[in-house]
Amino acid sequence: MADRIRVCGMDTNVVLPENWMPVEGVAILKCLDAQGDPRLLLVATQTLSQWEAVGMLTAALDEIRDSMQKTFVPPDQVDEDG
Repeated sequence: MADRIRVCGMDTNVVLPENWMPVEGVAILKCLDAQGDPRLLLVATQTLSQWEAVGMLTAALDEIRDSMQKTFVPPDQVDEDG
């Protein structure tokens, strides 16, 4: 079985397709600060340009948005059982 990708020491559900090798990366982490307040932290590999990071994040946002739109059910069409 393939190894799962780790991001900043955290386990993920990501398994790369066979023969793929990670080259660069960008991630948004939800963290708790010293006071226990949630904060967002942007992390990226050192050689990733800001332009590439913006492109990668935009592509990911588009995929998430498309997925949400495909599964959206208007409130007036939800039956009482959920």
